[in-house]
Amino acid sequence: MLISKFKKDEDVVNIHDLQELIGLKLPSDYVGFLQKYNGGDTPETNWTGKGKSDIQGFFGYKVADKNYDIENILNYFIVQELIEKKKFPIAKNCFGDYFCLDCIDGGVWFIYHDSSKSIKSASDFISFISGCKSKKIGHIRTIEERTKRRFGVTGTLPDEKIIAAWQKEIDFYSNIYQEEVVL
Repeated sequence: MLISKFKKDEDVVNIHDLQELIGLKLPSDYVGFLQKYNGGDTPETNWTGKGKSDIQGFFGYKVADKNYDIENILNYFIVQELIEKKKFPIAKNCFGDYFCLDCIDGGVWFIYHDSSKSIKSASDFISFISGCKSKKIGHIRTIEERTKRRFGVTGTLPDEKIIAAWQKEIDFYSNIYQEEVVL
């Protein structure tokens, strides 16, 4: 699996503070992942086992992107319920569904955000990571390339809002560095 980690070399992830905050002891293989990567963006990544799904990113602690910072999601009602059930959110898909670690047996569960449905996806974190497959980000189409394609397909030019959204996407993907997750 490829990840664009949130952790910078000088960052220290305080696992003790995190475990105190959530009131759970996290499995050691996941702790190692947090200490090395502290979560990260995972574009073009899919979980290929039970509960197949895309994975947009893994949550991190303190120095993570605000959309993937564990502290930012702790107030969500669903996250509070999950933690009460000893399940800790580690990643999410494009629909806002969660992959969670079971802090009792170490398994990974896919939990739908809008129903009570859940699927045990992997027996442990390492197996879960092994079942995640990523594609390397390749050429990022320019505004000009996108405009030409849009005009060729629809006969219309993009407005300022579309161009701004394209630019935001181009900036994001241009600054991403993907590396293979090694635990």
